[in-house]
Amino acid sequence: MKIYHAWNRDCSAGAAVVKVVAKPQHGKLASGTVASQISRNRLGGRNQCLGKPILGFEVKYTSAPGFRGTDTFTIEVIYGSRAPITDSYIVNVH
Repeated sequence: MKIYHAWNRDCSAGAAVVKVVAKPQHGKLASGTVASQISRNRLGGRNQCLGKPILGFEVKYTSAPGFRGTDTFTIEVIYGSRAPITDSYIVNVH
């Protein structure tokens, strides 16, 4: 899954809120932090922090035992006072 980052102008970790809008029907989600690097800024603007190390927030999907097929879920991310960003995922379990 995607790793979400929030950072301040000095490239230190910033605050963001990540919440599940629609849970998967055939699995569960787990979250945690993971060491990563700052990637392109999807909110636009210059990104002087590109490539710098930072802790990111990761969401992991695990299917229910024996489930095979397609599952979906939606996450909303809020960075400070900006409008929420919604990400929908489709997971194919084989």
